[in-house]
Amino acid sequence: MPLRKLQELLTAEVLDVGELESFALHNPWNPDDKNDLDKLSGQLQSIPEPNKLQVLQVLQPAFEPGRFILDHFDYLTSILLNPSNLENGETATKLLADTFRTYVPPDSEYQTTLALAARKILDTYVSETQGRWDTFEQIVAGKSVFEYNIPLDPNRIPKLEYVAFQYGMSNPLSFYNLLNQLAVEVETRLHAFMLLKLFLIVEDTPTYYLIDADLFGTVISSTVNDTDICIFQTALTIITIFLPIVAVKSVSKLDELLSVLITAIRWEVWYPEMLRHASPRKEHSAEHGKYACLSDYLNDRYVPPPNTASFKVAPDSLQKYVDIAHKAAQWDEKVYITKRIENLIQSHKCHLNAIVSTVEKERKEPWFLKNEASDIIISCFQLYVKEYDSNIELITEEFETLEQVSASIMRINTFLHGPIIPSDLELRLKNSLIELEATTLKSRELREELDRLQKKQAYFESESNTQLENLKTEVELKAVQINSLNNKCEALKVEISELKHLNDSLQSYNPGLLTNLQAHNEQLKKEIESLKNQQVQREEKVEDRKEQDAQMYILQKRVQDCNFEIDLLKNKIDELSQTERDYINLKQEYSKCATELEQKCKSNEEMSLLFAEELKAQESRYETVKKIMLQYQCKIMSIQNPQQEKQ
Repeated sequence: MPLRKLQELLTAEVLDVGELESFALHNPWNPDDKNDLDKLSGQLQSIPEPNKLQVLQVLQPAFEPGRFILDHFDYLTSILLNPSNLENGETATKLLADTFRTYVPPDSEYQTTLALAARKILDTYVSETQGRWDTFEQIVAGKSVFEYNIPLDPNRIPKLEYVAFQYGMSNPLSFYNLLNQLAVEVETRLHAFMLLKLFLIVEDTPTYYLIDADLFGTVISSTVNDTDICIFQTALTIITIFLPIVAVKSVSKLDELLSVLITAIRWEVWYPEMLRHASPRKEHSAEHGKYACLSDYLNDRYVPPPNTASFKVAPDSLQKYVDIAHKAAQWDEKVYITKRIENLIQSHKCHLNAIVSTVEKERKEPWFLKNEASDIIISCFQLYVKEYDSNIELITEEFETLEQVSASIMRINTFLHGPIIPSDLELRLKNSLIELEATTLKSRELREELDRLQKKQAYFESESNTQLENLKTEVELKAVQINSLNNKCEALKVEISELKHLNDSLQSYNPGLLTNLQAHNEQLKKEIESLKNQQVQREEKVEDRKEQDAQMYILQKRVQDCNFEIDLLKNKIDELSQTERDYINLKQEYSKCATELEQKCKSNEEMSLLFAEELKAQESRYETVKKIMLQYQCKIMSIQNPQQEKQ
């Protein structure tokens, strides 16, 4: 039984990951086959930490996705957001993505669990992006990012997007409903639209499900009603991406989508037109209300109602400028509408048919019936332009028809279009808009510059830490060298004292050897003085790294000089050896002389005894001198070995 085998593998003293992987390959989860392996999913939480993530990765194909998410979602999410290393973060992301991507039957008891987990992922994405935006606002305001405890890990948001997209690929309707829950709220609408835009441009995305989702109506309502720049542009991008799909797979909603785009065009020319200087407003007349209603007709034609009662319009950052414009004097409604239609046609933003024709006329017109939806879109929005100057002359005639249509759609609207703006106020408002656009561009540049500076900062911190460690190591090595030199100086001082004592003992014994030793002592003193000077120079040059390089070069030269001095010392040792041989010869001659003296002094025993004592004294002196010579040779060898090690 698979259940018993898996239980034996999990309760074994030594956890064999290879056996677990083999078990998962031979017992994958299948929605058609029911097994009891899900009962052991909770036991995986008791696995020790070093092997827990690896075991979850191996056994994930053997469990039902909903049960796996129910037992291990919090653990995997914590690793995804705060990984101990890069490999663990990638593994946790892959586990969540694979689990969400696996198909689960609609009647499964874990569908709600998966939806709740996906909602947690979306909420985490919203909090991460909002925290990042808030941090950038603080930085733009002149505050340091290090004053806040907001994480700026650039890998979190892409990982959350990837996991959420995998759920959207396997459960598109549920994913769109979760996004709609965020989109109907003003605070999270921009986050939902940005995530939807990224999801729609992914290859093989089931975008056609959006036609039947409430999120489609929310996007349309936002495009019609919201005037916040970021939300409007994101919603308009979503509609632009979705337009070919509607034209091919859902022609019944093409009129609705085209009306939204017409309203978007109206929004595009709204602010420049409102801030444009115009003629003074005339007195109220019977025509005034008529043209006001015509303007409303152009603005609100085909406008669908919001898809839900909880939809609220996002606040507009430019509304204060519009309010200032409305408080000023207003222009003639008829002149404004006529000029507005002319501007739309001349700038090729919209065809005349898309402005002055009605729904009934479009359905009866042969041109709309015989052409494809894509050709109608291209023609009405002037993606290619021939000659439309003649159409401008027909505007007056079309207005007569438009006035007749306006009788059926007459709505009294106190919101009149068209202010008169004094030149100085107009200039200030234009400058304010220009400054606002410049601030937006500057904020984007600052965000990009911040990312670059953060990368440079991390690189320079790593480099500085490496250089600091290298400098510490070099300083420690120099300190060791200085200590070794101090020890050598102390040893040389001891050697000098011993040589002085040797000099005193040999002074009365051999004048020639004494002279040689004095010369050698003078040379050793000079060497000691030079070593002291070298030590002082090294201590002065430890703090400056460049001077250390020069010092190393000087030391190499001095090593060569020391080698040369060692060769001289070897020659002196040879001379001392020659002196020893001369001493032996002298001893032999002395022995001969002593023999002769013995022969001469046999007659006098007292003199012979004195001579014998003197001979013993001479022999003891010879042994002393010989020992001193051996010590001197050993010290010379000890001086020679450190010089070779330095070289």
